[in-house]
Amino acid sequence: MTNQIQKAETLLALHTPGEPVVFANVWDIPSARIVAAAGYPAIATSSAGAAWALGHADGQGIERDMMIDWCGRIAGAVDLPVTFDLENGYGDAPEAVAACVTEMIAVGGVGCNIEDSDGLTGHTVYGYDMAVMRIAAGAAAARDSGVPAVLNARTDVFFPTNKAIDDPLAEAIRRGNAFLEGGAGCVFVPFVTDLEIIGKLVEGIDGPVNTLAVPGGPTATEMAAAGVARVSIGGGFSRLAYGLVKQGAEELRDQGTHGFLDGGMAHPDLNKLLSD
Repeated sequence: MTNQIQKAETLLALHTPGEPVVFANVWDIPSARIVAAAGYPAIATSSAGAAWALGHADGQGIERDMMIDWCGRIAGAVDLPVTFDLENGYGDAPEAVAACVTEMIAVGGVGCNIEDSDGLTGHTVYGYDMAVMRIAAGAAAARDSGVPAVLNARTDVFFPTNKAIDDPLAEAIRRGNAFLEGGAGCVFVPFVTDLEIIGKLVEGIDGPVNTLAVPGGPTATEMAAAGVARVSIGGGFSRLAYGLVKQGAEELRDQGTHGFLDGGMAHPDLNKLLSD
């Protein structure tokens, strides 16, 4: 318990505006150990990557117990703080979020993402009051556990299909501050690539802000300059890995060549990575 508390405190301390903690999100034990060996100070999972690895679609396609067990195995395989991507908490009610946080801590996690939407394809956001109650319930569960887990409260008001939000910037700021007041340690606002808007989010939200790095979007360095405290790549690495498999399979099928094998990790290196 003492070690887990220390990891949670370490994770929170990494959230420094202007000097963000950067997460190269992982989806299994090998990817977690590769990222840890690269010198990252903490590990974050990708719900999409984990779901795909377990044969499920992203977006609540996996059961809560399966996701938490999988992420717990990752947490047990590295010595670093690990924060779990737990989608919307696998249930609409605040009690579902509380149960999710409790189970996350029980398997060694020290932080988690919780979305303010239904987690399905359209990511329809919950009403303001419900969204705030859900984060408050998760934070209360963390306090009750004795582990100061870092809740990364995600708002999906900028999700492309959420057309019902008239002013997503103002709503993200309103929700973000309420989430922080309810006990969140960080506010995650994905799907924003305009540095001016990111700067306004940082200015308006009275606490650490997490942004998502996407192809063609601002770099981690640019987001740091805007005052962001946390940068994630989401399912980026897992998509990259599966994309390479797809390209390799097509090359082998169409050309009969296997040059794609040159970029792979050596067999002994992978064995060494997983030998303990």
